[in-house]
Amino acid sequence: MNQLEFRYDITDGRITLRPYIDAVDVLAGYKNSQGRDPDALLPPLSSQLFPVSIGFPTVLGVCSCGESGCGSLTASIRRDHGEVLWEPAESPESETLSRSYRFALTDYLDAIDRAAGDPPFGEGQGRRVARIVRLQLGMYDRRYESMTAFHRARIDWISAWPWTSNVVRASVTTAGEQMIHEFVPQLDEDDAQLAGRIAAQLVRLRMLE
Repeated sequence: MNQLEFRYDITDGRITLRPYIDAVDVLAGYKNSQGRDPDALLPPLSSQLFPVSIGFPTVLGVCSCGESGCGSLTASIRRDHGEVLWEPAESPESETLSRSYRFALTDYLDAIDRAAGDPPFGEGQGRRVARIVRLQLGMYDRRYESMTAFHRARIDWISAWPWTSNVVRASVTTAGEQMIHEFVPQLDEDDAQLAGRIAAQLVRLRMLE
């Protein structure tokens, strides 16, 4: 059985997640070798790494620009009884794994839990709050529906950077015009209070006529 570990990498204030198998960086050697934002792969915002019986493609790496739509490295992840397989994706649009890996299910899920529960020290309030807001608005794991037929504005994304920042940024598109909104915590405002204020304001922007 192979052994899986996820390691965080912080470069220029940006954080990415890199899978290591048997202590070897899986992404190294591929064209699309940049890790993805942890929130794109780890719970609570993503279930992309969780295996099901029918394999589905999951983007593990992206090109140097950091956008998965530009170039990506995919793997087909599936469960086979008590094992998890990472395999080359069928008919990939971009790069895919060059070989297969096999993990014990419990060890595999433990690796995901460890990565999700132990982010590097120094995460700013901005990223924590952006995560809460996305959960409150349903903007996670491909579940989000902008409902543009009913709403004037579309919320494109909610995030924070650099890794240590306390400022939350949200992209809102109205009538084809994009605007970046910044939210700064007020004095003594905790994560839940800031997230509630941001979510309420974004909902108002989305429903504005």
